[in-house]
Amino acid sequence: MKKRIFFVDDASFESEPIQDALQPDYDVTFIYDIDKAVKHLNQDFDYDCFIIDLIMPNTTTKLPDNFLMGFELIKYLRNTLKQNNPIIVLTVVTNEEWLSQIRPFVNEILAKPSTPGHVKRTVEKLLNKVQYK
Repeated sequence: MKKRIFFVDDASFESEPIQDALQPDYDVTFIYDIDKAVKHLNQDFDYDCFIIDLIMPNTTTKLPDNFLMGFELIKYLRNTLKQNNPIIVLTVVTNEEWLSQIRPFVNEILAKPSTPGHVKRTVEKLLNKVQYK
């Protein structure tokens, strides 16, 4: 049975090549909208790995109104859903103060754009490692 990956990114032009690279080996659920991601995770959060874009617009979700909606989703996964499986963040954020707040919650932070091969190798590495603390 293929391992399951939950992938949230509002930029489909960047994420589609990553999905294409992952899908032969993994069962990938891709959602382009933070609101739909939260609704989906409330029904099914049993994934082996999560890939989350850090900066996404918030439209209706009752998560705090915050520029870094991906971070709110990550905290929701860790704190509310008690999800311990690996989380990879994709981001254009370079502000070290912001990144230092995110690091304790995630396993890897990858700069956007990242090549599909780099993302796939990161997923493979994390799925072969010990779970999040």
